[in-house]
Amino acid sequence: MPVTLYYDRYITTADYDAIYWGIEAVGRLLTRLGGLAFSRERLEGDLSTLPSGQVDAPGILDALPAWNGMGLTVVATGRDLGHPGMNYLFGQSSFARGKAIFSTCRLADNPAAISGLVTHELGHSFGLVRRDANNYARLSSFAGHCANPCIMRPANNKQEMLAGIAMMLLKPETSGFCGDCVTVLGNVHVA
Repeated sequence: MPVTLYYDRYITTADYDAIYWGIEAVGRLLTRLGGLAFSRERLEGDLSTLPSGQVDAPGILDALPAWNGMGLTVVATGRDLGHPGMNYLFGQSSFARGKAIFSTCRLADNPAAISGLVTHELGHSFGLVRRDANNYARLSSFAGHCANPCIMRPANNKQEMLAGIAMMLLKPETSGFCGDCVTVLGNVHVA
């Protein structure tokens, strides 16, 4: 399955390398799709912003082409992401819709954290974690996250993000995903 990464001028070479590694981590688990074919394109100009000056995460997601089963669309920015009613976001995905946006801004000093963020957001893009899943975190105020020790746990600050990234080190063979999430990723297919 093709993945197209659109990135802005604020993404550094180190950021790009970390992003690529995160995409590869997910691709290894998509056995029915035969992995991911990766391409990239630099965005000209700046992404639209909120009154706070942060990049408008939901606005960008809405503007991306709809999921057509033919490829994943990902936007990476080195600027801070915003969402109405929240201070900031690390990333946002359209669950099972094949599109995601994430920011390296708050993680730029840690390439492993950037790779983990990408892995997490791509997991959402492929439908992790749905309300009907056994590992759905029902007690979390942040829906769509995993209740197991997994890279798909919610991350509301840098410390929680780094705790999720630790799962990549503890479970390198599954890129930090728990068994439930690996099963779902292994069964992803395009109709």
